[in-house]
Amino acid sequence: MALRGDDESLSGSNKGNFLELVELVGQYDSVLKLHLDKIKEKQASHQKPQVSLLTCLPAIVQFLEDLSEPPDPAGGEANMLLHSINFEFILCLEITPIFLETAVASNALQWQDLDLAAAYTVVNGVINRMNTMRTEEQFKEIYHNATIQVETRGINVPEDIPGQYCSTSATEDHQPQTLEEYYRGRMYFTFLDSLIQELHRRFKGKGNTDKIVMSLHCLIEPSKWKDTANAEALNAAHTFCEFYGFQEEEEQLLTELRVFHSSYTCSQISSHAILETFKDFEAHIVFPTFFKLLKIFATLPVSTASTERSFSKLKLLKTKLRNACGQEKKKKKTYKTFICKYVNSLLSSWLDPERLSMVQTKMTHKHTDIK
Repeated sequence: MALRGDDESLSGSNKGNFLELVELVGQYDSVLKLHLDKIKEKQASHQKPQVSLLTCLPAIVQFLEDLSEPPDPAGGEANMLLHSINFEFILCLEITPIFLETAVASNALQWQDLDLAAAYTVVNGVINRMNTMRTEEQFKEIYHNATIQVETRGINVPEDIPGQYCSTSATEDHQPQTLEEYYRGRMYFTFLDSLIQELHRRFKGKGNTDKIVMSLHCLIEPSKWKDTANAEALNAAHTFCEFYGFQEEEEQLLTELRVFHSSYTCSQISSHAILETFKDFEAHIVFPTFFKLLKIFATLPVSTASTERSFSKLKLLKTKLRNACGQEKKKKKTYKTFICKYVNSLLSSWLDPERLSMVQTKMTHKHTDIK
């Protein structure tokens, strides 16, 4: 019996058999129930790492000071760490919440059934947020918070501008007059500029990659093709046909798009929903060019998250105790795992749990014959 779930937190909806059994026992054991309630409360009030570090900083400093006193052999390393906890260190802790913005994109790109248009919308939102944060007013607030933190902890704020400053920012081409200007240009603006450039490099790439992807998304929006196609939709179709070498089929594609979006209504605006419509009505016979482009759009990978999940699932099947398992048997076991997951996601919305379990068992025994 599998004990692990997809989400191993106590507040998860699929926490696995073990945690479900623990919660069941907790209903009849007051001590265990109190322990579980404390864990849930702790998970609900989980602090951000930099906030936790700032909270524990006085205790850390005191511990390092105790270590630095002779004859402790770790005194040299403790002194080195104490000298590292200065104003710049605290300021960096105040700046690190910027990574929470990029974490939004990281989490979103790992969603299942995420199409390219939605992925680019998320990435563009994060880039716009980075550009919005790159202001003097934003850094002034960060600098003020860092100053309060160091004064509270008895750390000296430097009075002079350290070293010779050479700006790498396009807007900071002058010598700073104050310490705030120095850190704003040397640290904050430079850090944000590097982060924005890296986001552009990873997700935009060279050329007009994002333009091609958004032109793909434009083809599946009904509002752009009903009645009379607008200029944006026509340009998107031309860009896409030119990129994939479908210039001779461009007029046929425009006709198919107008007829399809005027005749059919999909559950949602996505390539997968339109492909389901094609499957239900066998529309690929009437709209062959549009169907060809839809298959391209639906199979373009958004990220490697799905592939990594497949490898993670394979590690659960091919363990040290199954290292002599043949290729054919591994195929059957893998297929069994994925078919159960597929049936569960497909039928859980309209089948009761007992009937769903019966269907899963029948599907597994029908398609896998593992002895």
